[in-house]
Amino acid sequence: MIVTDLVFLENQAGEVEGLGHAGIETFRDTPYASCAREAGQNSLDAAEGQPVRMAFVDHEIPTSEVPAFGKFRETVFSCLKEAKAEKDTDFFKNAKSLVSQETIRVLEISDYNTSGLIGPPSDPSSPFHSLVKATGKSNKASDTSGGSFGIGKNASFAISDLQTVFYSSIYELNGEARSAVQGKTQLVSHTDVKGVQRMAKGYWGHPEQFAAVEDYKDVPTWLQRSEKGTSVFSLGFRYDRNWKDRMTVALLTNFFLAVLDGDIEFTVGNGEARLVNSETVGELFEDTDIAQAAGSASHQADFEFARQLYRCRTSEEAIKQTFEVQGLGTFKASILVADGLPRRVGIMRNGMMITQSLEHFNDKLMRFVGAKDFIMLLEPVSEEASSFLKKLENPQHNGFSAERLSD
Repeated sequence: MIVTDLVFLENQAGEVEGLGHAGIETFRDTPYASCAREAGQNSLDAAEGQPVRMAFVDHEIPTSEVPAFGKFRETVFSCLKEAKAEKDTDFFKNAKSLVSQETIRVLEISDYNTSGLIGPPSDPSSPFHSLVKATGKSNKASDTSGGSFGIGKNASFAISDLQTVFYSSIYELNGEARSAVQGKTQLVSHTDVKGVQRMAKGYWGHPEQFAAVEDYKDVPTWLQRSEKGTSVFSLGFRYDRNWKDRMTVALLTNFFLAVLDGDIEFTVGNGEARLVNSETVGELFEDTDIAQAAGSASHQADFEFARQLYRCRTSEEAIKQTFEVQGLGTFKASILVADGLPRRVGIMRNGMMITQSLEHFNDKLMRFVGAKDFIMLLEPVSEEASSFLKKLENPQHNGFSAERLSD
């Protein structure tokens, strides 16, 4: 059995790194929605069967079972001691309280019917390496995949009050099942207890070369999987008593089409879990608890818009038409006309909501003078169309801009 450790990169240049990590800050405003959206997108991109199954589970893990937790606690104390900015002080006071407990709350996000994070972890071109150690780089095999910036992985850090995540994967290489586990934390630059200056980024695993652990016998049980796929564990989960409903709101708002088409299904919570699949999605849109959770999280407008798009997609009264746009590819539109509808257009790709506005093309799609009340759902059908829209998407995958094209 190997001896694993948490190691922070040595700060030989004396750089100063604060908590304002650009990738994490991107998702800080909406941690639940961002975490659900990015995780679901990544799992869909790694699909090997239908439906992809995803589970969001909340755990209480004894800190004695978290690898090198003593070293992590020691680091949190060092960072708090050196903190000067109010933001840093507040963060590390809260972190100190969390790491001083006997248990730590962990959000596990696991997928099934996927390829897992293919390694080996030491290969810079592998998906595992790209997720854990690459910055601003995506390793998606398809031009029509959901992700393209390599930024979405930071959503799992944004929902962690310790900005710490563990990855565990079982994948297949040359016909053989293999495993890989690695932890990563993003704090601030600091001086450790031995007086050595360290950078903000730390890795748990083999101390030499910050390597992943590739044998499950060397990791605690809670980090082990039993079948192919990927599990992401956010330590210090930013818990809310209504977290299951809030997460369900995000999943319905962003993935109702993929769920309806049988591409993916979700289980949220343990015990009395929320099940989101093609049979339950309609009733979940009408669930008052979920609607209240959407309102309390300021997502009521988005949730209601998604509900009306679902109605449009499933209604026998909707007009559905497939058409070709020269130079772009084939698209499908569903239009429902009825009193009280919001006169809006929703654009989705790969079963995921992208936007209801083309504001960077000088059209917010908000004024349809003289039109009857309607709602319209637009989807790319051909790979050509999906690939082109992907090139226009921003890192949050919620808008399009022609400025993102190099030509």
